[in-house]
Amino acid sequence: MTGPKPTTSAKRSIVLLARPEILETARMELADSALLTVKAVSTVKEVLTSIPTARPHCLVLQNNMAMPQHILAAKQLADLSSARKVPVVIFGGPLDAALEEKKAGVGITDVVNGDYKLAPVLEAIKTAIGRIDKALADAKAAAEAKRQAAQQKLEADKRRQQIQERLARASQKLQALPPDYGVEPLENEKPKKQFDAQALPDDDVDLHEVE
Repeated sequence: MTGPKPTTSAKRSIVLLARPEILETARMELADSALLTVKAVSTVKEVLTSIPTARPHCLVLQNNMAMPQHILAAKQLADLSSARKVPVVIFGGPLDAALEEKKAGVGITDVVNGDYKLAPVLEAIKTAIGRIDKALADAKAAAEAKRQAAQQKLEADKRRQQIQERLARASQKLQALPPDYGVEPLENEKPKKQFDAQALPDDDVDLHEVE
């Protein structure tokens, strides 16, 4: 079985429910994998009472050890305790027809058929936890991208506002200038000569009344 692997090297916690004859072997093998902290129990009641302290990343239950309503109750309690979705791995399958039909509704994500063997059970646990890790990482990345986009929009809006304010101030200054501000006379243009009566020459012509 292949699938996404956990995205961190930190140990993950599981609650293991199995029959007494295989419980200790399964606990030791899974704990020795160096990937898991294992709380091993042999009754549904112990599963429920151990979840708040263990805060498991995965519930690993032997087939036919819990009724569907018990599986659902354990999954919901684990989700609440861990503040994340907690997958349920069933080993020792296949599931009977009634549970197979209800498995999605009670939170069963992975089923390992056949007698207990470390390799397939461990791989199923890693895959189930890795799937949740990936979903959380994707959600975190999406939230960060959304935050950055919002920040960029805010900064762009601020820059636009600053530009508009500068343009408005410049427009006000231009409107306050006189109409001929900055207009210089042409270099070849001569000033218009004004009439000066005193500048007229003396005229010796006598004016006689015309008969």
